[in-house]
Amino acid sequence: MNRKVTVVGGAGNVGMTVARAIAEKALADVVIIDIAETKAAGVALDIYETCPIIGSDSRVIGGADWNAAAGSDIVVITSGKPRKPGMSRDDLVRDNFEIMKSIAPNLVQHTPNAVIVPVVLWGTENVSAAWKTFSRADVHVKFGTPFRLPEGRARTAKLDEYTDEIMTTLAAMLPDAYRGVYKDHPLLAKKLMLQT
Repeated sequence: MNRKVTVVGGAGNVGMTVARAIAEKALADVVIIDIAETKAAGVALDIYETCPIIGSDSRVIGGADWNAAAGSDIVVITSGKPRKPGMSRDDLVRDNFEIMKSIAPNLVQHTPNAVIVPVVLWGTENVSAAWKTFSRADVHVKFGTPFRLPEGRARTAKLDEYTDEIMTTLAAMLPDAYRGVYKDHPLLAKKLMLQT
């Protein structure tokens, strides 16, 4: 596999889901970077060991070493804190800005030509402008919107919807041969039309 996607914060629930979906659908090789180094390595091993079973040739590695991200085509950033009770949106933006700020130098050093895809579920108001201030101007940004997941079956449907949104965004950035099961997805067709 020639394509490489790095998932920063890949030991968390959102990052793990993104990394698994990319690898299992054979869209690219995956590097999972997380400050929880042991967990990132374990998540990567779990995903990697399932790939041959389902017919994927994606390679998956994990840890805290940014050298592994070198040459990535896409970097998906899922790092961040969830909003806690009593926390204002300003507090959340400040905390997540600090996380983004700590990631930026590694992106510039190790993945200077990668498309950057921050996946931000809360506190998106100031992240884009702040990101461009301390990093670089040519950042491709995909923001989620603040949401509360419903309960029961509707929760699963909503999670599927968010997964499709993220995965078709990534697939739209890849050549046609690497889009896997998302190649004919209706959301992908819409995103490709917006790019022209």
